[in-house]
Amino acid sequence: MTYLELHGLEVSFDGFKAVNGLDLSVARGELRCLLGANGAGKSTTMDLICGRTRPTGGRILLDGRDITYEPEYERARRGVGRKFQVPSVFKELTVRENLDVARSRHPSPLRTLRIFTGPALDDRVAEVVELVGLDDELDTRAGYLSHGQTQWLEIAMLLVQDSALILMDEPTAGMTIQETRKTSEIFNRLRGRHTLIVVEHDMAFVREIAQTITVLHQGRCLSEGTIAQVESDPRVKEAYLGSGGITHA
Repeated sequence: MTYLELHGLEVSFDGFKAVNGLDLSVARGELRCLLGANGAGKSTTMDLICGRTRPTGGRILLDGRDITYEPEYERARRGVGRKFQVPSVFKELTVRENLDVARSRHPSPLRTLRIFTGPALDDRVAEVVELVGLDDELDTRAGYLSHGQTQWLEIAMLLVQDSALILMDEPTAGMTIQETRKTSEIFNRLRGRHTLIVVEHDMAFVREIAQTITVLHQGRCLSEGTIAQVESDPRVKEAYLGSGGITHA
C-alpha cells in the first residue's frame, strides 16, 4: 500500500531547480534509500517532505492526504520525523530524560521532566531503548555518549514519538565499522514497522538495508530498483561516468 507520493515535485533557488519534476512512490513500511552525487537533490527532497522547504510546484501526499503546503509542525504531528546528519539531542540531559522530552506534548523540557521523569519505563520506551542498545545508558548524560550512541539516541527519540515516516540523512556518517553494522541491524528491525527514507553514501551500509534504491540526478529520478538493477542501468553508468559509477557518487 502506497504511503508517500511525490508528484512532479519542484523547488527552485534563484532560478536553479534543485528538485525538478520528481515523482516518487514509497510503500507503507518500506525502507527506501536515496542515492546520487552531491547536488542531486537528495537532502532537498527530504526538506520538502518534512516541510522545512516549501515547493514551487508539484504535490506531496501522505497516506492519501495532500500535505504539500502544510507547515513542518503539522507534518510532525502526522508522524513525519526527520533525523539530520548532525545529531540533535539535549547533551546536558540523560538518555532517559531525552526520551521523556521526546515523548512529551509539552513544549518546555523542564516541565516535561517534572511530569514524566521517574525510575520506571513504560513498555514502549523500554522496547525502544533495547532496540537501539541504550538500555545500560539510561542515566548517562547524552554529552558523554559516543558518536554512534548519540545517533541511536536521536533515532530512539523519533521512535518514542511514534513517527510513522522517518527521514534519515546520512545516519552512519562518522561511525566506526562496528557502529555502522549495529545501525544496519537497527534499521532492519524497524523495516515494516516504520516507513524509512535514508540518504546515505556508504554503499556497504546501503547493501545491508536497502529494499529499493532511487537514484537522483539533477533533481530527477534517474533510476529505481534493487542495487543490482541500479548498478547495471546504463543511465546510471552514463551519469556517473568518471566517478566509478553510483558506488562512488
